[in-house]
Amino acid sequence: MPVPAEHDRVASGDLLRSLRTSCLVDVAFAARVDDHSDTFVLDRFEGARTANLRNLVCSTEHGVGGKCITLSRPVSVADYAAARGISHEFDRQVAGEGLRAMFAIPVAGPTGVREIVYGAVRRPLSFGERLIDRALAIVDDAVKASRACRSPQPDHIGLAIRDVYAELVAIAKDVADPTLRQRLRDLTERLVRLQGGSAHQPWVKLTQRELDVLAEVAMGWSNGRVASRLGLTEQTVKSYLKGAMSKLDSHTRGEAVYQARIHGLLP
Repeated sequence: MPVPAEHDRVASGDLLRSLRTSCLVDVAFAARVDDHSDTFVLDRFEGARTANLRNLVCSTEHGVGGKCITLSRPVSVADYAAARGISHEFDRQVAGEGLRAMFAIPVAGPTGVREIVYGAVRRPLSFGERLIDRALAIVDDAVKASRACRSPQPDHIGLAIRDVYAELVAIAKDVADPTLRQRLRDLTERLVRLQGGSAHQPWVKLTQRELDVLAEVAMGWSNGRVASRLGLTEQTVKSYLKGAMSKLDSHTRGEAVYQARIHGLLP
């Protein structure tokens, strides 16, 4: 299996250490995916006590990581050995490290999932929405930092683009002239492309309002604040957000934003 250069990997030691500290997991680890052989290898660890999982070669159809790749979204289990919906080829290795609950987050590349980032604890635990969103935010920050290292564009410019995008969305709702409103929409699409968003037809279609709400959520606003900025009721915001999450096959707000960015729908 060809090994990517260290600087091409999103899941660095810093990311794994941040995941352990911020999400209070016992072990954070990562795998590199080889789509040519349909396998992935667990090769980076923080907090491991044994070598049971180190350099373990897994099929992309097996385990929590395989399900994460198949669905292209975060996957979690409250108790690995007893979990339904995953294969159990690696129960012995997981038990050897003493792990019980586990989540896996995909890192997307040009041809699919290129890395998997894991968090695990040595006791049964149902990971809540807030913890998964926090882990997604940590991974998303690492993805942005990785892109900035390969690009002459400073990362703070990328953050500014997202802020401008959200402001244009908020301004557009007050514009009565349809021609001017469309010009503002066109500017938001140009900002998406500046951030490396896909210029081709996306795999999923969100309504303009769903995109507007996601753009505001991406800035960290609460549903109430989003409602105020877009001139909507909080219940309407929740409805649009629920629709976007369903179309993006996401279970949390953070996951929906993450998926929208991966597929070029948001900057």
